[in-house]
Amino acid sequence: MTTERSSQQEAPKAFISYSWGNSDHDQWILDLASELAENGIDIILDKYDLKENDDKYAFMERMVTDPTVKKVIMVCDKKYQEKADSRSGGVGTETQIISNEVYQKIQSAEDKAHKFCAVIKEKDAHGKPYLPTYLKSRIHIDMSDAEARDANFEQLVRWIFDKPLFTKPTIGQPPSFLFVNDELNLQTSSRFRLAVKAIKEQRPNGIAYLKDYFEIFATRLADLTITPNENLAFDDQVIESINAFLPYRNEFVELIRVLSDYGIIGSYAEAIHDFFESVLPYVFSDDQFDNHSADMRRDNFRFIIPELFLLTNAVLIKRRKFEWVNELLYKEYYLERQLQYYADTPKFHPYFRMRQNLPSFESRMKRLQLTVALIPTLLLERKSPDLSTAEIVQADFVLYLRDNLTPAFLDRGRWWPSTLSNGVPYGQLEAFSRSESQSFFDRFKIAIGAADKDELGKFIEKYAGMGLERLHIDQLHIVDIAALSNYELIATKP
Repeated sequence: MTTERSSQQEAPKAFISYSWGNSDHDQWILDLASELAENGIDIILDKYDLKENDDKYAFMERMVTDPTVKKVIMVCDKKYQEKADSRSGGVGTETQIISNEVYQKIQSAEDKAHKFCAVIKEKDAHGKPYLPTYLKSRIHIDMSDAEARDANFEQLVRWIFDKPLFTKPTIGQPPSFLFVNDELNLQTSSRFRLAVKAIKEQRPNGIAYLKDYFEIFATRLADLTITPNENLAFDDQVIESINAFLPYRNEFVELIRVLSDYGIIGSYAEAIHDFFESVLPYVFSDDQFDNHSADMRRDNFRFIIPELFLLTNAVLIKRRKFEWVNELLYKEYYLERQLQYYADTPKFHPYFRMRQNLPSFESRMKRLQLTVALIPTLLLERKSPDLSTAEIVQADFVLYLRDNLTPAFLDRGRWWPSTLSNGVPYGQLEAFSRSESQSFFDRFKIAIGAADKDELGKFIEKYAGMGLERLHIDQLHIVDIAALSNYELIATKP
C-alpha cells in the first residue's frame, strides 16, 4: 500500500468565497490559499482568476455552479455575515446562488450540500462564530485563531479530498454463534453484572455475589448437554455447542479479569477453585464412573471446561496473580463418585483430569480429512479479546510444567501443551522473559511449582537424559523446553 497520490489523479478544485477587507484580512486569505495549494489542491480565488474585464457576478455564479469545482470554502467573519444576510455586494450574490444549491438541490443524487463548507475566521464577543443565517445549522470548521487554525487545517484538507479521519467500518458477517443453538440462555447476565459491580466497589458481600454467579453458571451448563440428531453429524453438533457457548465463555473470562484487578487472594481464589470442582463431573459420562468408555456425548464439555481453565490461568498469569495460579494448580478437585480407573486418588483429582480425550474430534478429523489438530486450532482462533496468542500459549506451557514438576501427582503428563503447535517464537513468553530478574522469578516460580531455578533445571536435565528434551507437540512441531522457558537466563539479573 502506498501513501503517494497517483500523478494521474487530478487535483481537486476549491473556490474560496470571502468578503474583501483590509490588508491583514486579505493576506490571511492568500496564506490559506497558498497552504491549500501546497497540499495538492487547485485553489480558485478572485485575486488569481478574476481578470480586469471579467464579469465578477458571472465569475461567482460559475464558481458555485461549475461541476468541476468540487468544493466551495466560505470564509466567515463579521463582514461576510452581514453581507450574506443582507444579500448585498458580491457576497450577497454568492449567497443567493449557494443557498439555492444547499436548499433546492440537497436531495439530489450527488448531495450538493457536501460541496460547501463554512470556515470560521472570526467570532463575536461571546465566542459565537459569525455565520450567515442559512448556514447556522450546518457543521463548520473553526480557524478563528492561530491555535484553531493549526488544529483544524487537516480537517479542511480532508474535507476537500473527501478523506475523513473517521470512516464508517465495513459491515462484516454476523458471528456464527448467533445461528446455532438459538435457545441457549444460561441466564447468568444479571448475576454477572451484580458480581462485577460488587467486586469493583470492594463491597464485603462481593464474594457472595461471585459464588452466586458461579453456582448458576455451573448449574446451567447442563443446558449444553447434546441430544444426538440423526440428521446432523455428531461432531458438527459438538462444534455448534462449543460455538454457542462462546458469549458465556467471554463473560466468564471478563469476570476473572475483574477479579484479578480488584480482588485479593483468599476467598476469591478459593471460589474459582470451587467452581472448577463443581463443573468437573460434566467432563465424565455416567458410565465412566464405572469403566473407561469413550462416550462422545460429553465432548463439548471436554473442550469447554479445560478452555475455561486455561484462559482463567492465562488472565491470572498476565496480571501476575501467581498465588492465585498456585491455588488452582496445587489444590486437588473433589469428585463425589470414584473414577475406578484412577486408583491413586479415589475422589481427589489434579487439575489435568479435566482434560480428557475428545473422540468426536478424532472422528471429525477423519471425516473432513483435516490435517491440523482441532483443539489448539479452536483454542487460538477463539482467544479472548483481552488475551494474545502468546499469553494463551504461555499459560498452556505453565500448566504443562506444573504437571511435571509436582511430585504429589502420581499420574503426571496429562496436561499436554497443544497450543505450542502454534509455533510461538522463543522469547515471546513474557513471564519467562521477565524471570531473568531474580526478584520476578521468586514471585513467578510458585506458579510453575519449582522451588528454585535448580529444580526446573533438574526436570530439563531428566528429560534430556531420556532424549526427551524436545517436546514433540505433533508431527510438525518440536519444542525445546530449555529455550522456551528461557532457562539459561533465568535469575541472571537482580
